[in-house]
Amino acid sequence: MIHILISDPDVFVREGIKQMLANQADLHIAGETSQATETLQALRTCQSDVCIMEIAVDGYTGLGFLHEAKSHAPQTPILVMSHRAERDFALRGIRAGASGVLGKSCGGQQLTQAIRLAAQRRLYLSETVCDLLARSVTQDEGGRRHEGLSDIEFDILAMMASASSNAQIAHHCHISIAMA
Repeated sequence: MIHILISDPDVFVREGIKQMLANQADLHIAGETSQATETLQALRTCQSDVCIMEIAVDGYTGLGFLHEAKSHAPQTPILVMSHRAERDFALRGIRAGASGVLGKSCGGQQLTQAIRLAAQRRLYLSETVCDLLARSVTQDEGGRRHEGLSDIEFDILAMMASASSNAQIAHHCHISIAMA
């Protein structure tokens, strides 16, 4: 039996995940959370084998929440489920410690495969991620300048692209708005 913790601020997403997993005899929902503090507490106390997590929660908009979650539960595989573009985000998520990155539009078969692989301490790599990895090994993608950004720089770029205010960006980065 694989015990799963679901962490997402959107109740519809949590219910959708539960619905997709309802017919899987080997998958059991061990808990669900909607806030960052609840998630971090559950990672320490809940006996989950895998966590499915949205990283854009409670002021976190990028990999900061994944880093914090991994520091609280380094042995728990975390599958990041995000609305962000897999092409631009998945490799960064895996480098940051995710066991896989899924788009919120993924299907039940893809989700269950990712959960089962993560529970075995294996990475879930989608076809898109496999293609990105193969291309990064075989060719130079000099035109993708954002690849050279640090995680926080990438998060700021993503926040700017999603029309976050300077105040929101400053809060996320823990800096004064005068510096943002």
